[in-house]
Amino acid sequence: MSLSDFNTKLWLKSYVEGGVEPTQTDAAEFKALFGDNKNVMQWVSRMASMYAVERNELEIQKPAVLKKTEKSTPEPQRDGASEKKIKAVKKEGGKKAQDLAGMSEMGSSFQQANLVEPEGKMELLEVALAAMNVPVEPDAEERKGGADGVAKILLTATDTAFACIIHVPTEYTDPSNTELNPRGYSISAVNWAKAAFSTLPGDGKGIEYLTQTPTLVKAVYKPQPDLGRYTLKAKDAVSGASFAFLREKNLVVDDDSDDEEYVFGDDDMPGV
Repeated sequence: MSLSDFNTKLWLKSYVEGGVEPTQTDAAEFKALFGDNKNVMQWVSRMASMYAVERNELEIQKPAVLKKTEKSTPEPQRDGASEKKIKAVKKEGGKKAQDLAGMSEMGSSFQQANLVEPEGKMELLEVALAAMNVPVEPDAEERKGGADGVAKILLTATDTAFACIIHVPTEYTDPSNTELNPRGYSISAVNWAKAAFSTLPGDGKGIEYLTQTPTLVKAVYKPQPDLGRYTLKAKDAVSGASFAFLREKNLVVDDDSDDEEYVFGDDDMPGV
């Protein structure tokens, strides 16, 4: 089966057999596509986390010098955002990533963070995630990014919009990868999302999934006051349920525990 045919087969389905969780069929298809090429898997995960417009921009060869008669083309807008707004989103994402990366070095591999600049918009949250996952430039004046190896749930909300992304590094989904996953984590972004969205306010509904894979989940929340759906209440509910899920998986510990593995909520995260 060609990649194009496989893409068509997955139309409107999260997994090959149409369920909400992966099966042996998915594992077989995944292995047929990627084999044991873990570096390729990680590359695909990083590229997939980028917004499509950003990937398109990388394909454009910009001239080094513009002639005086030529006018520069403005950067494509995401969700109607200005270039100034995009810069602010990237800056917040890059700086937040340094906080997460720092905590990861101290043993906290699973974390959550609230981002303000995306203002509840998925397209801007995608830009923030891409900024968080870029490699750190060692000679840069200001260190940014470097959180690609951190499993994280990102939340952004306003009174009218709420978006969420869960990113789990490929190695943390595979307990047999003892080199990159020495603690033997087996965490799926889909299962994390299912738990995080289990206590939504009102009628408990309103989540619309945009992406569902073991390493990446993207979802937005549709508010509807007459059904008790409020974005800020939903964000708080997701944050609490996510924390509970990680605690149940022993990825967060009580204050009096000597375990080295910690996860931080919004009140504990530096800069949140």
